[in-house]
Amino acid sequence: LARLESRTAALLAEAQRDPLTGVANRGYTDSYLDQVFNAALESNRAIGVIFADVDHFKQINDNYGHAAGDAILQAMARCIGGSLRGGDFVGELTAVAERVRRNIADKRHSIGNGAVVPVTISLGSSLLNRARHKTPADLLGDADAALYAAKRAGRNRHYISDGTVLRKHAANDGCG
Repeated sequence: LARLESRTAALLAEAQRDPLTGVANRGYTDSYLDQVFNAALESNRAIGVIFADVDHFKQINDNYGHAAGDAILQAMARCIGGSLRGGDFVGELTAVAERVRRNIADKRHSIGNGAVVPVTISLGSSLLNRARHKTPADLLGDADAALYAAKRAGRNRHYISDGTVLRKHAANDGCG
């Protein structure tokens, strides 16, 4: 029975992860965000989300092939994971986003066969605004809008939304 329970737990953990990157999949992330969102509303705590998008990812796939694109996605997952600290779930959103952006931009990422490419990411984040964000989808929508604002502004930068205002995070002035 213990072996079966252990195997079931392992299969559940595996089902909650993207097989390529090892990052939590959309279903697990949505479920987790629902829990955190509701807990934040009940406890009057602050929360935020960050969206990241690899800049010019289609060009990586077009120029180097899909295996190289997969290698970049794996490298991004490792780099983002390596940029996070235990308290970052409750840490300052802008500091986390900027640390992730800088860690990725400062490295050259292997795509196999000894080849490396520079990669940057754009980030959009949103802080919970209780008057505006009634659901997790509302919070995610504002983070998505901030991400696209960062991309339109030149990429390799972080924009943040509080639900009413989009603003560039000052630490990455001059990027892009």
